[in-house]
This record gives sequence, C-alpha cells and structure tokens, in this order.
Amino acid sequence: MPSDDPGNSTTTIATTTNTKAQPSSSLEDDPRHPYRWSNARKWRVTLIACLVCFVVGINSTAITAAAEPINSELGESDNNAAMLPVSFWPVTAWNAGAAICPMVALPLMEDVGVYKSYILIYVLFIIFVIPQAVANSFATLVVTRAVAGSLGGVLQNVIDGIAADIWEGEEKRLLPLTLYVFSLVGGEFGGPA
Repeated sequence: MPSDDPGNSTTTIATTTNTKAQPSSSLEDDPRHPYRWSNARKWRVTLIACLVCFVVGINSTAITAAAEPINSELGESDNNAAMLPVSFWPVTAWNAGAAICPMVALPLMEDVGVYKSYILIYVLFIIFVIPQAVANSFATLVVTRAVAGSLGGVLQNVIDGIAADIWEGEEKRLLPLTLYVFSLVGGEFGGPA
C-alpha cells in the first residue's frame, strides 16, 4: 500500500483500466450513424441538398437567356468570332469545370469529410456567383463561371452520395434519388428561356 510520506522510497505502479470509448463495430449500436437518424432529419437533409442542386442548375444555364445583352454590355459580338460564338465560352467554362472538378474533389471529400467540405464548397460557390453579376470584362465572366461551375458540379454530384449515406436499402433510397434527379434536371432546364 502506498504511503503519503514523501520519505518513503517504495514506488507503487497503479494499473488503470482503459475507459476510453471504443468505436462501435455495428451500425445498430451507433446512434450518430445517419442510418439511425429520424425520418424527419433524413428528409430535411435530402430536401435541402436537392434545393441546392436545383439552384446550382439554374445558375449553370440561366446565362444563355441573356447572351446577347451580356455580349453588348461587355463589348463582345458573336459575329466577330472566327470559329465559335463568344457567348459559347461562359457556358462551356461552367460545364468544363463541372465535368472535371468532381472527379478530383469527390474522392477527397470522402477522406476529409463530406459535411464540412460541402459547406465550404457551397460558401465558395456563392462567393463566385457574385462576380458573375458584376463582371466588367468578358474574361472575368468566363473565369468566374469556370470556378463556379467547378464548385457547382461538386455540389450537384455529391447529392446522390448523401442520399446513399443516409437512406439504408434500395427501396428507401428510391424516392430521395428520384428527387435528386428531378432537381438536377429541373435546375438545368428551369432557368429563364
């Protein structure tokens, strides 16, 4: 038995039991796992993600309705283009970014964490939408659309993964994934014509 006397030269080694919580090996035991969320929380997350997908889609194609006014305001003309109309570039910049960036970003999001990455990318997307509205040169418009398209492409492509992560089983995923497809396509075609 250890003594409180500082002059006592005997040492006692205390053994302790590790009481640190061990990660759960079963999904059934982990209440934080998205499969265990309430249906209300699952639908809230799914519907917010689908709304984001719809809004991003509108931003991707809405510019086509204003191609001529944008060209005239920025001093460009489709008639002076040698091969491709100038109004082709803002749409192409968006689509190129949306096609390429998710191939790099989505695997990284799985390693870093989808939630934090999704929020960061959404904030950056909003930041890069603003310069599109106030661009005073065609080059600024094209570059900001390429960056916003890259970010928007990631936002749109991650939603099917979010649905798969929170809805367990094919039957339960059917409606959320159908809503995702409708929001994706509806956003692309729902902009002004």
